[in-house]
Amino acid sequence: MSLPRLLKKLSSKSLKKSKRTGSNDDGPKTAASDVSFGEVMARPPVNGSSEHVVTGYAYIPPPVPPLPPPTVQVSIPQDELSLSLQDAWKSANTNPKTSKADKMLLRVENGIQGAMTREAQGASELTIVETELTAVGVLETIENGIHSLAEGMPVLMNALDEVAKLHPFVGVAVMAFKAVWALEQKRRDNDKKILALHVEMKDMMSILLQLKTVKDVDAKAPNGETIKGRMQVIVETAAKNIKGCANACDTYVKKKLVVKVIKGPIWEGKLAAFSGEFTKRRDEFQLALSMHTALGVDAAVRGIDSLADSSKAIEAKIDMMMKLFAQMASPEQKELTRLAGDQKGTPSDEVLKRLNEEENRLSGAQGNSKEQSATKDKQLADLKAELKTTADAAIAANMEVFDRKFEIQRRQIEEAVERAVKRQGDRIIGAVLAGPHDRIKDPNVHAVWQEMAWRGSVKARHFVMALRDHFQEDHKHKYKHKSTPSTSDTKAPEGADSEASQPKVEVPPIPKEDEWALDFISIFAVLTSITAFDDDASGFVTVSEVNTFTSMRPHDWSIARWIAYWSIGHHQTMLSYAEKINEILTKMFAIRPHILPANKQAANSYLENVYIGVYSLVGSLEKRMINTGIQAKFESYVTQEEERIRLNLESVKYDLDDSATLALVAGEGRIERTVFPLLYLLLKRHLEIFRVGQKHTLDTEELWDAADTVTWVLDAVNARVELLQSVFQQQKLDVAQQFKSFSFGLYAAINNPDLLWADKVIQETEFADYHYEDSFEEPLPTVDKILNYPADEERLDFAAYAPPGPPPSPDASLIRLHQATGLFSKRWNGFNYGALDALYPVAGMLSMTFEPTTLAGDIQRFAAAERANSVKYNIDGECRLAEDDWNTMVVTFKRSFPSDPDYPAQHYHALWVVGSNTLTGTWGNDEDVAAYDNAFMFKQIDPQDACFMPAPIQIKPTEATDSSGRNSKARALWAFALNATLLRVRRERWSWSYFEERRHNRKRFIELYFRSGQGKSQFGKDLSSDEWEELSKMKKTLTNLDSRFYHTLAEAQLEATVHHSAWCDNCRGTIGGARVSCLVCQMKGTFNTVDFDESAECIAASVTRDDMQKPHLPHHDLIKLRRVLHIRDFGKTFHRAKDALAHARDLMKDTATSVPDVGLVQSAVQTSAVSKRLSTLPTKLAITIPSSPARGPRSAVSTRTTQTALDVNTSTGPQCANCGKGLCLAVPCWYCVQCEEDTFICWECDAKGEMGIAELLKKMVHKFHAHDLVRVRDKVEEKELTMEERFEEAVKTMELRMGKMEKTVDERLGRVEMLLEQILAR
Repeated sequence: MSLPRLLKKLSSKSLKKSKRTGSNDDGPKTAASDVSFGEVMARPPVNGSSEHVVTGYAYIPPPVPPLPPPTVQVSIPQDELSLSLQDAWKSANTNPKTSKADKMLLRVENGIQGAMTREAQGASELTIVETELTAVGVLETIENGIHSLAEGMPVLMNALDEVAKLHPFVGVAVMAFKAVWALEQKRRDNDKKILALHVEMKDMMSILLQLKTVKDVDAKAPNGETIKGRMQVIVETAAKNIKGCANACDTYVKKKLVVKVIKGPIWEGKLAAFSGEFTKRRDEFQLALSMHTALGVDAAVRGIDSLADSSKAIEAKIDMMMKLFAQMASPEQKELTRLAGDQKGTPSDEVLKRLNEEENRLSGAQGNSKEQSATKDKQLADLKAELKTTADAAIAANMEVFDRKFEIQRRQIEEAVERAVKRQGDRIIGAVLAGPHDRIKDPNVHAVWQEMAWRGSVKARHFVMALRDHFQEDHKHKYKHKSTPSTSDTKAPEGADSEASQPKVEVPPIPKEDEWALDFISIFAVLTSITAFDDDASGFVTVSEVNTFTSMRPHDWSIARWIAYWSIGHHQTMLSYAEKINEILTKMFAIRPHILPANKQAANSYLENVYIGVYSLVGSLEKRMINTGIQAKFESYVTQEEERIRLNLESVKYDLDDSATLALVAGEGRIERTVFPLLYLLLKRHLEIFRVGQKHTLDTEELWDAADTVTWVLDAVNARVELLQSVFQQQKLDVAQQFKSFSFGLYAAINNPDLLWADKVIQETEFADYHYEDSFEEPLPTVDKILNYPADEERLDFAAYAPPGPPPSPDASLIRLHQATGLFSKRWNGFNYGALDALYPVAGMLSMTFEPTTLAGDIQRFAAAERANSVKYNIDGECRLAEDDWNTMVVTFKRSFPSDPDYPAQHYHALWVVGSNTLTGTWGNDEDVAAYDNAFMFKQIDPQDACFMPAPIQIKPTEATDSSGRNSKARALWAFALNATLLRVRRERWSWSYFEERRHNRKRFIELYFRSGQGKSQFGKDLSSDEWEELSKMKKTLTNLDSRFYHTLAEAQLEATVHHSAWCDNCRGTIGGARVSCLVCQMKGTFNTVDFDESAECIAASVTRDDMQKPHLPHHDLIKLRRVLHIRDFGKTFHRAKDALAHARDLMKDTATSVPDVGLVQSAVQTSAVSKRLSTLPTKLAITIPSSPARGPRSAVSTRTTQTALDVNTSTGPQCANCGKGLCLAVPCWYCVQCEEDTFICWECDAKGEMGIAELLKKMVHKFHAHDLVRVRDKVEEKELTMEERFEEAVKTMELRMGKMEKTVDERLGRVEMLLEQILAR
């Protein structure tokens, strides 16, 4: 018998038995049978219906039926229907007795249920396998979703807007979704990972469309909960998820490519987690909606069950997204991944430099000028900081910036809705479109498009000409009707074309107040407005472009005035802004001498990064006279736009951190629409920062961020130019000629930089002088409203010399390991050594006090927070007793630098004898103790005494002896005791030699530190091996307190030193302070110069390079610059310097001065300049904060030689403006270029620095840091040599060199013979 027939037969048999025993109440009952018939009949109808609903019915099969609860007696209604149904109710709710057939049926049912369960489990496992096998297919599906994302978004947005109107409680999620998508669309480079998240976001929001069918969101579900109450919480959570995801994506896209490669899995995990959140919200939305739709309660119960198991599904979804993200890596990321190799942890500096250079190459190919303008050192420091920052910390730090952008976007969406409502004069587009012209909103343009029978697009030139004809004819027709009688009653002649059948287009007339605009809708003027319609410069105007153009006009403007603005008003507006921008740039250059020395480097760096790009725009703009009367008619729109951009900039605190933020602030449309008001407002704010820098010390990041903000604007301009170049090339047009006319020549100099930046142009361009006076400027707002970083932070570590606190007294309750008490009782002082056999430390003294924290088993943990040199660091360590010696403890700790990513963590390992005052061991940058190859030694002694501690190698417990046969350890310990005692006596007696030695050591340390490159900058010639050893010895003589203060003092002077971004052509060192340039030498095809520092050896050197037309000779004319020479001032500076030099020579020649033999003088001067320094001048670095240069200059001639070789009559002729010494052409001196009076300065006074001309500076005429000096001496006429003369000169030079080499060889051989004789004599 088949199973269906068996089930049917068993069911019939059971029913017959139930009828026979229907009067008995002792049969088993289901849960539903606990409710009597009287209770059911007594219940009120559900939802006011006339039917009774039975709830709570659930069949629980034998063999273990539940015990029935006590019967509740309820009075049965006595109506006829109730009495007739009483027996049926009992029969339906009383289970039959369990027969053999019933038991058989139960076994069959249980088997079926088990099979279904196993089938479900197998299906689940099969699904997992299928997911693994079809990852590529899923990727293809998501990619298809990414490609169709932008197409489906407008429809979804409109539908969500309708839902939000019906049910406002979903508006918070809808607004978040719209704002986030709008921000994403503003990015120039879209990452597939982020777009994949937006696909997930879109799927989640699509569920809300089901709310359209819900009429009453306050209706209660069977559980008593309303759909509004249940969904409101989910909607708010979804809005937070959307915003959080957008913030994480915003943080991720701003990371350097190297960071995305090295920390890729971490960031991909953070992003993939949001896909799980969106999946969870989508399921919650679906559940909430199913409880209020036709799916009913059973569907809701199934939804609850599915939510309970959704965690596994979410985890699977996240794993799948992680795999997909790995496949979505860009070609650039794959290339960097290949270069990085298998890196564990943070790569080495060498690897990071290589990766950073590769990223710069890739970003340069993409036209990103931001990274190209940054120095490599800062790039590497920023890269290390990004790698050290966790993803969570970066996301949290970015939230404040993202919040500001999110609010701007939300406000713009609301304004767009309001503008759409307020728009007047636009046609209402019907649901059924009759043709392309019916999609045009503006009635005037619609009439032209319809009349010309254009389709989807038209040539831009034809369009503007037809538009001009339309307005001109409409204006004539209007006045014709005013002067002629109405002909409405006149019957049209027979046979004439009747227009009655043609639909009439209602075109609003031009307002009388805007009739003046018709004068500027002429052929020439309208042709200039083509770029306003043709956004993509394709040469064609589309319906979409027309609607975009007309919808952007002000609400109270007619289309005629709007076209007139783009015909003439926009050009005049750009010219007006260009004039303002030029004025701001002029003030920025003029204010530099008034800025605090600590801020000058940042100000000069800002101008170097910003000036060329900004002036390329304002300098190439086509010039014309501004009609102020006409411009006044456009002023309302110009002011409105400027105010809009200003509010947006204030919202982001004038900090543009990416292209999306720029698009958000500037608004819709091409960058040329808003580039000038945007640059004007930015530069205006940056000028305020310059003004603040006159009295307050700025944070180093303040002007760096300001320059970076302008660079993002210039990057957008460069991207626009690249697009236009490709368009013009595709159209086979003359690119240069097109840029001259496009947007009034705005991009001409960017397309062809030689228009403004060719060497000839730079040398011939001179800007007028501008004398800045801050009192003439508008009052500044408060400093906190201008700056984004705190100002006036103390940069010198005066806290190092603060009175010491009480001695350490560790909490005994925290010391569970009593043998470790001595480790925490006193302060440790010592040094790190770069190798196990090193004699001198690699850095200044370390001083630290270990503080016990916790005890874990037999391990005592401790920590410390200290400062050494110029950085703060943290100590985290532990100690335990050695396994084989209870009198020895193993001490390990980690030294990390949370505030400075340039320093890698250091790991220390030592064996400490319990109770001793010495802690010595090894350290390294790896956690593997076996890899430590550096030594350290700390002692619990006075820091002054610790300066004389022997190196670990010197007190190594061996029997080694030195060359004299004495024990090296004994000698080292004896020297330690002797020197420490001697210094203590000198210090306690306040010996003058003690303070003099400290002063000398401080100056010498800073001088070597300047040239070592260990600071943030480096100036001067690289250190020799002997100088490196001297610097290491000097570090060992400094206590931790002195080292801290000296390092900050050196860094402060580095910041106050003038950075010329130039290198000495003789010693190849970076020039800082004063820069000496040749006025004669000229590089081929450039405006570069031959440069030197102001040392005697370099000034007297000859230079020959491949890019020079002629070699530089020592007698060439020179100019000394103590200010940064920008490209803007190059031509004017050198022209005036040459004129001043000629004038100074004329003054020298016209004076009657007794001059000795010139040949003798020149010979003495040149010999001295090459052979030795000026003996009477200080050879150490002069330390003056902040007005003096970092390193006292050395003279190019010897005072001693000058004074012995010359005996000039100083009664007549030019004199030194400082010391009054007589001057002549025979001896070089300096002449000021800028001083109004003739100001000569002798070589000796200038060589002493700012303090050397103190008498001159008292006159308030000469400015040491702002005025240029030219070297005045006899002019040597250079003779053009023939080829034979050059050959003879080369032969002579070669003979001289060979003679010197022969002499050197003879001397060395002589010394060797003497040594051999001494050896043989023994």
